[in-house]
Amino acid sequence: MTDLFYDKHLPLLLSSFQYRGKTIGLICHAPALLTTLPSGPKGEGFLFQGYRVNSVTKTEEWFIETFVMKGSPKVRNISALLKERGMVYESSFLPGSGYATRDRNLITSQNPFSGKEFTKLYLDAISDYLKKFSF
Repeated sequence: MTDLFYDKHLPLLLSSFQYRGKTIGLICHAPALLTTLPSGPKGEGFLFQGYRVNSVTKTEEWFIETFVMKGSPKVRNISALLKERGMVYESSFLPGSGYATRDRNLITSQNPFSGKEFTKLYLDAISDYLKKFSF
């Protein structure tokens, strides 16, 4: 995720998908990539303003980076960054449990343990998108 965060093409790709209503799926830390899109104070002009979203929690972020990745933890506080852009942040009460959210074409999940929930929502969203174009 950290290399994509600085990719100049990513905001264009996300914007293109959003304008076309294409399914966007982001897991764990990846919802932070939404913050590469332009936004005014309090989220004005942000393409996903008002959308429900989730991501790795601060606790999970620290744990994953410290013990799983065995690196120096850098808590980015992704949830706060998403809220600053006017998104409605949701998460599971229990760290490490599966949790995913779908709001229109955007599917996000809290952590790698959310695979089952994420996959169901993502496949449903793709199916809904394809129905728009079937005859």
